[in-house]
Amino acid sequence: MSFALQRSIVAIALLICSTAHADEWQQQPKEFFEVASVQINEVPATSVELPAPEFRRNTKIGTNPLANVGAVIALGRDLVALGEALYQLVLKGKPSVKTEYAPISVLPRVSGQPVDIFETEGWSTPEKRTYEVKYENLYGVVIVEYKFSVLFSHSGTYNGTGAYLTSVQVVPEFVKVLWGWALDSTMRLGGIQNQGTKENPVAGATIILQYTTSSMFENLQRTTSFFITGKGEIKML
Repeated sequence: MSFALQRSIVAIALLICSTAHADEWQQQPKEFFEVASVQINEVPATSVELPAPEFRRNTKIGTNPLANVGAVIALGRDLVALGEALYQLVLKGKPSVKTEYAPISVLPRVSGQPVDIFETEGWSTPEKRTYEVKYENLYGVVIVEYKFSVLFSHSGTYNGTGAYLTSVQVVPEFVKVLWGWALDSTMRLGGIQNQGTKENPVAGATIILQYTTSSMFENLQRTTSFFITGKGEIKML
């Protein structure tokens, strides 16, 4: 038997098994496709040493030196947030393949303009907090499992004062979705505020994580918010 014929037989067998499995799930009662509870808990992060935030100037003449930290997405009296308006994390049950997002930075605003991030110093190595979301149906079966990490660097200073944020992002770590279910997840900046004084600002940022699960019977949308400060504090709201 030729290798090509063997490969064709295996492919057909896998297709039959997949179809039979789908038929098996389709025969489940309606209650199997309805969410009974959603739990989110912090879990131990993997012990991976993360590098310090790295900033690279755009060497092209006439370009904005802040281009690598994204566009302005929020303004405060003394602070400015740079990054992306929306981050697609999970699409149809799979982590997003886009890796070119500029993470969020909250920097000083001087004379109405964000300071050049190369004029800041004292940044911490990134902090990492990992969380796990589990959806259970009416039978107690975990139908969606979603693990993600919140990363950020803090304690950056400008002219020796302040405590600012950079490299704020959410990274999907693990996604498992049973047949018949879909999961989409996005992240965006909810807002910024000064937790310190005008003379010595402490950046604060609210990050909103949204995840939507859907089946043939329902569509459920939830949000989880995190408040992060330039002093390295993080709180799930």
